Amino acid sequence: MAVRKHNLFHYIFTIFYKLAEGLISSLIWLFVGIAGYLIYQTRRTPFDLVFGIPLMLVAAGLVINKLWSGFYSILSPTYNKGVCILCSK
Repeated sequence: MAVRKHNLFHYIFTIFYKLAEGLISSLIWLFVGIAGYLIYQTRRTPFDLVFGIPLMLVAAGLVINKLWSGFYSILSPTYNKGVCILCSK
C-alpha cells in the first residue's frame, strides 16, 4: 500500500474532524458533569458526595482534554499528520 502525502486538504479535514469529535464528546461529558452536580445537590445521603463530586471532576477533566486535542490539531502539524484518518498507516 502506498502511503499518501499529508496535504493541505488532509490538514484542514483533520482539524474539522477533531474539533467536531471533541465537541460531541465534550457535550456528552458535560451532561455527565451536570448529572454529577444534580446528584451532589440532592444531599440526602453521604453517597451523594461520593458519586456527585467525582462525576463532576472527571467530566471537567475529560471536557478539557477533548477540547485541547481539537485545538492541538490546529497548533501542531505533526499531531495533525499522526491522527489523520485519510492517510493510511
